[in-house]
Amino acid sequence: MYNSGLSPATPTPAAPASPLTPTTPPAVTPATQAPPVAMVAPQTQPPAQQQPKKNLSLTREQMFAAQEMFKTANKVTRPEKALILGFMAGSRENPCPEQGAVVQIKLSEHTEDLPKADGQGSTAMLVDTVFEMNYTTGQWTRFKKYKPMANVS
Repeated sequence: MYNSGLSPATPTPAAPASPLTPTTPPAVTPATQAPPVAMVAPQTQPPAQQQPKKNLSLTREQMFAAQEMFKTANKVTRPEKALILGFMAGSRENPCPEQGAVVQIKLSEHTEDLPKADGQGSTAMLVDTVFEMNYTTGQWTRFKKYKPMANVS
């Protein structure tokens, strides 16, 4: 109800037009007070964005490898893709040091029918493709983890 009282105060200047001409600057004053509040948030965001930005670039081969890797990826998020690309380009700042020097990101998950060891029939397996980054050595690998479908819940 208090806000509705403010709304009629703005339209009422039409009745005493000349005395409210000086009140126009106070209406501008709250507007000028609001932008500094809005400016505070953008000022805090760019420094956070500028810190991770460095002159990193991928070679042509790395770019093709990344495109091929992400083509079949169905579990990786955009921030994870950015982390992987940054690592491939040479960034060695570990964003999650609490997880340790080796960070694994699941790229994809699918099922495969693999032949049994005895050669009789096949077994349905859940296959996870994982991208592993070692922030200590700067090396990365891709590998697959196989889990029998019976154990997957």
